Amino acid sequence: IWEEEKRQGRLIPPGEAPRSLITMPMRSVPSARPGVENTRACRTMLLTLLRFRGVSPSLLDSFLACPLAFFYGQLSPLKPLEEVAEEGDPPALGSLIHKVLQDFFQPYQNQFVPAGSLDGDALADLFSERLEQEAFFRQMPAHARLMLARTGRLRLRDFARNTPACTPREFEKRLSAPLALDAQSFELKGFVDRIDQREIGGEAGLVILDYKTGKPRKPEAGFWDDADVWDTVAARDVESGLAMLPELYKGLKSIQMPLYMHTFWKQTGEHAADAAYVCLGKGGVEAPVFGGMDAEAVREVVENAVPGLAAFILEMMLTAPRFEPSPSAGCAWCAWRQVCGGDSGSA
Repeated sequence: IWEEEKRQGRLIPPGEAPRSLITMPMRSVPSARPGVENTRACRTMLLTLLRFRGVSPSLLDSFLACPLAFFYGQLSPLKPLEEVAEEGDPPALGSLIHKVLQDFFQPYQNQFVPAGSLDGDALADLFSERLEQEAFFRQMPAHARLMLARTGRLRLRDFARNTPACTPREFEKRLSAPLALDAQSFELKGFVDRIDQREIGGEAGLVILDYKTGKPRKPEAGFWDDADVWDTVAARDVESGLAMLPELYKGLKSIQMPLYMHTFWKQTGEHAADAAYVCLGKGGVEAPVFGGMDAEAVREVVENAVPGLAAFILEMMLTAPRFEPSPSAGCAWCAWRQVCGGDSGSA
């Protein structure tokens, strides 16, 4: 009060409260260009990352989805804000389900499994037993634990019933193959959940499978015949490629499974007839990546188009002048939304 009286040059009479200070929240001035310059230091760091960690499908996908988010996640010292997840830990749940399925299928390796013959109750019981041991599960509210336990059992029973006739050959297979970009060579790396031998079109063929607890991301019909895309890739037109990045990502969705098929072929010399996402959230219904496409056309894509596209994405990463944002509906749950400054939420 004495400081306020000195400021006003008068005594404040009893009963008259001093004027309260009014504060307004201050926000940073939005940048006109929220992107980040791809400096020589960025390129050096990226080359180091690519040479020591290799090239994974998730790395390529993250650049396609949003170059700026790719920069924050791979090249900046920032870490995502840790948030309390009362409804569970999706990555931990995904890892648990993958391990449960691997252990469940192990006794069936190289044995023919008739369609719908798997013991759904045994699979559900194994899931329940492992789930009870998980720290994230014990930290969830009671209603969320009950819902997850019941839903998980139901989905896995459906998965067992919907599994087609197959001979499981390999589980959790590590893949590795070289990828050339000019005079440089990088290592493609992948991790396949399961490889089956199945009858496809009257002939035995291999199918690469990826378990998905979320929505599968497979290329749109017609993507492999899109002249705009492949003319740009063939010309190695980085400027046009960066300009069409949102359309490219929308059409491709993810390079994961096509790149797995290419890497598998380079590593083993065998061609997989197809790849498929196993949609666990839909009871194990499968979403083939190339379903219905001619076998020779699939081989052409796997041998030539896929590595060409992967190398072009790498070239865009390394030579783009800036890491620009790609606004989409995904901005709402992006880990970097607080620092982006882009037009978040617009699609």
